[in-house]
Amino acid sequence: MDDAAIRAQLLRELRQQSWWRPSHSFLTVAGGTVIFTGTVDSEEERHAARIAAENIAGVRAVEDNRLVFRDLPSMV
Repeated sequence: MDDAAIRAQLLRELRQQSWWRPSHSFLTVAGGTVIFTGTVDSEEERHAARIAAENIAGVRAVEDNRLVFRDLPSMV
């Protein structure tokens, strides 16, 4: 499966999940590697997204560069 097909299939899966926030988390696929950027609400959500990605045929690796929202520095 090529990168575009991997991304499309993963996005279909993630959009079915109540915890997925497309306005906060973004994903790209390069050479079979899924790369998440943005923020995530919890480590549990990070783990669930990783599992979803790993279950897609053709995924070779997952890099999750998202920050946990509660760990972001305050703007006050």
